[in-house]
Amino acid sequence: CPSVGNPDQANGDGDDVGDACEAPDGPGRVAHLIFFDRLRDDLMGWRILDMAGWSFGSGELQAAPDPALQALVPEGVRDRAGTRFAVETLLRMTAGAGGVPFRAGVIVASEMDSSRTSLVAWYACALEVRPLEGSEVHLVLAMLPAGCTEGPCTEGTVLRDEPTGIAHDETAELRIYALRDGNSITCWLAESADVVKATLSMTPASLPPGGPGLVAAGAGSGAAFLNAAVYGP
Repeated sequence: CPSVGNPDQANGDGDDVGDACEAPDGPGRVAHLIFFDRLRDDLMGWRILDMAGWSFGSGELQAAPDPALQALVPEGVRDRAGTRFAVETLLRMTAGAGGVPFRAGVIVASEMDSSRTSLVAWYACALEVRPLEGSEVHLVLAMLPAGCTEGPCTEGTVLRDEPTGIAHDETAELRIYALRDGNSITCWLAESADVVKATLSMTPASLPPGGPGLVAAGAGSGAAFLNAAVYGP
């Protein structure tokens, strides 16, 4: 259980995922851990995309997008994950600058340019904090539409928005778990262990074939990723 304490190592169905960290929708969907990184001191095995402002500090991968977006994807995972996988991360949301909204989370679908250095399109399950609206944490499904190359759209367009009732706290560790199954996306936020605080889902007409990854967006914002994991069928 990468993001959840599992002291007795219980695993009733005998797959790669302990009972304490099964998918919120139940066991058996994506049962095999195919990638895990504690994100402590390097990005070996990752491809850095867009703004390469990632850094390490205090045993965490820190993101401070400037001006708008930074993202990375684990190399070699796409072929094993296909378009049916789950991705999760444990993260802390640090403060934005000047009241600017900011978000961070996991990529569930992506398309890169021919040089494999930038994202052409993506969908992400993310946490968003809006300082001018009381700083409540929201769970959002955001997308970068194909053809968007500059301006506010590069931070992603919010398609679904679910208030969580959680007040922003820079010390709080929050777990995002996202499932992609073909063109269907489901996102969960768990405040601790398997206590689900918010969920949302969507089935677009089509999704880019790539993914998963990590993303942070919003000028002057920040997030600290404690780990990342990908599960496959």
